[in-house]
Amino acid sequence: MRITGSLVLAVTVLSCSVALAIDQPISGSKLQLKHSSTKESLTFVSKDPGFLFPAIGGPDDPQTVGALLEVVPSAGSAVSFGMPAGTGKPGWSGRAGTSPQVKFDNALAPGGISAIRVTLLKQGKQIKITGKSLGGMTIAPATTSMTLRLTIGTQRNCVRFGPATVRRADNSTFSAINAPASSLPDCSDASIGLPSGCVLSEFPTCGGECPGGDVCIGGFGNCFCAPPGP
Repeated sequence: MRITGSLVLAVTVLSCSVALAIDQPISGSKLQLKHSSTKESLTFVSKDPGFLFPAIGGPDDPQTVGALLEVVPSAGSAVSFGMPAGTGKPGWSGRAGTSPQVKFDNALAPGGISAIRVTLLKQGKQIKITGKSLGGMTIAPATTSMTLRLTIGTQRNCVRFGPATVRRADNSTFSAINAPASSLPDCSDASIGLPSGCVLSEFPTCGGECPGGDVCIGGFGNCFCAPPGP
């Protein structure tokens, strides 16, 4: 997976919390990725009221832990876009009260601290993300689905825009609408189409996700998933 920008800190913080992640598959209203010789863009909108919202001032507040957006195409390499912790412009802001929201704002995108221009979460109402780069990801007519996972602290929201939702897929544009929340069983690496976190971990420490209730163990110089027990 490609990780765009200087985002090592944000990714490190998020990866430490993955073992305790709370997953929420959500519906998606719109996804559009566009590529040309001069510019690229990404737009994602979800109006699912049940998405996980990080409590402002809590342990998952993106102002202090950052956020990570992963995009996994059915054909081609997955990419990651980090939004590092920190307040201001560029950076995060939060508003509590009767209509809580958190917002990441980076007017320098695709430069500055992230390729993401804006990420806006309004509790119980919507998630909206816009970016100014595809992070090296290519779009092709063979792309039949696109999966997104937004990780903020221990919370992971995810959605898959499957073949029935795709309106256009060619070398310049991927466009899809109305992805159902039932598109994914959970937000694990295996479900969204990424290699097991265990396989990517370092021997002999070995740690990370395994599908189907398996555990991550080490042996013969590698890390791999195996059933629990002796």
